[in-house]
Amino acid sequence: MPPVQTYSPQAERGFYEANLYSAAARAGDLLFISGVIGFTVDPAGEPVIPCDIAEEVRAMFHRLAGVLAEADLGMEDLVDIDTFIDGSSFTDVLTIFQEVKVEFLRAPFPAWTAVPVPFVSFPGARLELKAIARSIGCERR
Repeated sequence: MPPVQTYSPQAERGFYEANLYSAAARAGDLLFISGVIGFTVDPAGEPVIPCDIAEEVRAMFHRLAGVLAEADLGMEDLVDIDTFIDGSSFTDVLTIFQEVKVEFLRAPFPAWTAVPVPFVSFPGARLELKAIARSIGCERR
C-alpha cells in the first residue's frame, strides 16, 4: 500500500506546519481536505475574515480550490462537502452559501451536509468546510 501523501498550498505551509496538520491527505484515490475557513490575507500577511458573508464563502471556495490544485485536482473532483455553520447565524449563512456555491460547483454536484455548531474555531468565522475529493488517475489529466 502506498504511503499517505500530504498537501498544503505553498503560501500557507507555515501555518499548517506550526499547527501540526496538513491541508489535505491523499489515501489511495481519495483526498481528505481539512477544514477550510474563508479568510483573505492582509498586506501584513494576517488572515482577515470578510465582513460580508458572501465574500467569506467565496474566500473559502478560493482557498479550497488552492488545496485541490496543490493535489492536481479541481472542484469537479469533489465527492463530499461538509459545512459547519455558526448556529447563531445558521439560516442566513446557509442561504448565502447555497447562492454562492453555484459560482464554484457544477453538476453533478458533490454530496453535501450542513451542520449547525456552537461556534467556528477561527475567530470571527461564520463557517468552515471540509471535503473529500476523488482522483481518477493519470488518464484524466
